Amino acid sequence: MGLAPLAGTGPLCPDRQTLGGRRNARRRPPKKFAHHRRFQENTGAKGAGRPCAAACSGEKERCLLRQTANYQLSQWDAEDRILREDFNRDNEKIDQALKELQQTLPYVKLLDVTTEAEAQQVDLDVSQIDFSPYRRFELEAEITTDGKTMRVLVNGLSEGYLYHNTNNGKQLSCNYLAEVGTCRFCFLSRYNADERISGMNPWWSRYGFEDRYCVAPITWGELTAVNLIAGNGGKIPAGSRFQLFGVKT
Repeated sequence: MGLAPLAGTGPLCPDRQTLGGRRNARRRPPKKFAHHRRFQENTGAKGAGRPCAAACSGEKERCLLRQTANYQLSQWDAEDRILREDFNRDNEKIDQALKELQQTLPYVKLLDVTTEAEAQQVDLDVSQIDFSPYRRFELEAEITTDGKTMRVLVNGLSEGYLYHNTNNGKQLSCNYLAEVGTCRFCFLSRYNADERISGMNPWWSRYGFEDRYCVAPITWGELTAVNLIAGNGGKIPAGSRFQLFGVKT
């Protein structure tokens, strides 16, 4: 049985009738927004492309998401829906591109350590570094104390090294692989994993710059740590920075 219309009004629509002064209108179902997207293989205005993997099934309408020309990274317009899957897909592409780029670089930073406290010795852990792609290494030191030298050891060994005298060609025993002094860097050479580690550093003497060559008592396959020890009873100050670079030749 229907309700009579209020005085001064015409017949009420069935879904707009009131009862007890309260609205009893039939609620309309919420509008469904379909996820409809397609990817383009090139940039520019939106056009045909392949369907997005996350598109809702059964939907006929599709919109298009533009992509960059080189790596097909997503580019959104104001009306596009932003999804986590798009960012994850883009990050995977970027990560792969950076990996491929690093593999082609001839000069790669392998280690970067800054000291937090003053110390007489700094130990650099290199046990997780793959040395096989490189033939030469450069160890650079940035320290604030002038006039101090540091000796470079490997695996904490302080004996068994050989020093090659470039003046007479003789080899002498010594207790370090290299010294980092005025020039603040040294070179390490590698040809295969079974070869003993050799080091060279330029050195300023009264005769001018000269090169010092030393050989370690261990091979590259046995290397796990590079140790830097302050000379003359000195200290390596906090904030000193040590970087190891690999060079492909």
